[in-house]
Parts: sequence; C-alpha cells; structure tokens
Amino acid sequence: MEDISEEMLGNIRSLKTPKSLRGYSIRNLVTHTKALGYYLAEQNVKTNQVRKFLDAINRVKAELRQEDSISLDKLEVELQVLKPKLAYAVGRSDKRERPALDSFSQVISAAIDSITRVDLIKTEEDKERFREDFYHLVYLIESVIAYHKAAGGRNQ
Repeated sequence: MEDISEEMLGNIRSLKTPKSLRGYSIRNLVTHTKALGYYLAEQNVKTNQVRKFLDAINRVKAELRQEDSISLDKLEVELQVLKPKLAYAVGRSDKRERPALDSFSQVISAAIDSITRVDLIKTEEDKERFREDFYHLVYLIESVIAYHKAAGGRNQ
C-alpha cells in the first residue's frame, strides 16, 4: 500500500509553479488520505502517533488566526520543525509500523515544503495563498486521522 504515498508524493511534487499545496484537488486529497489512513491502521500505527502532528498544526492554526500577535516567519519555523519531529516518530516506531509511518512522514514533509514560502509573501493576495496552502495541509492531516480512526486505528 506504499503506492498511495508514492501517488500522493507524485501529486504534491507535480504541483504547478509556484508550487502550492492548494493545487492538490480536494477530491483527490480526500481519496488519497482515505487510503493512507486505512494503510496506517492496517499497519497498527497508533492514533496518538499521528494525532500529535494534528495537535501541532492546530496550534499553528490558532496562531494564524491571531496573526497580529505572531509573525508569518514564526509560523513557517513551526511548520518546518514538524519535519524532524516526523523523522523522530519514524525512528521510534517498531519494525511493523515503520514503513507506514515513513510514508506518512514523507507525505507530510512534502506537503509542508509545498506551502507558499513566507519570504515570497509581499501582498495580501500572497498572504491569502499562504492561508489556503496551510488549510490544505490541515485538511490533509485531519483526513488521514479521521480515516485511520474509521479503519479501526487504535489509541495506544
């Protein structure tokens, strides 16, 4: 089932220039995240192993709503540091979970990299593109977790 992560990575990497996660159609994203969520459950990946990344994204989302009190640069830093946390989760996983968690990690890392870079934000329109990209990342992670749970993913 690693095919689904390869398909998702292919979709993310093929996004038009400038690369932007909002170019990943919601229909395809939902279809692909369903397959990925079910794959994670089949490989006995625990809900809390993927849920903590949604929690981190939700913290960033809350800060984005309070944009006056936080810089977009700080938001980008918080998104980028999720990638080593994903690598750490893969490293801590057991032999059976590792391939599935590695697939999840690769997809999320690629999705993070496809979000509009804050150093390219010059206008309000650019800021809106950043928001749209970010919310596609939120949808991606939320969908994987929802389908993981629907497939019987266990909590511990």
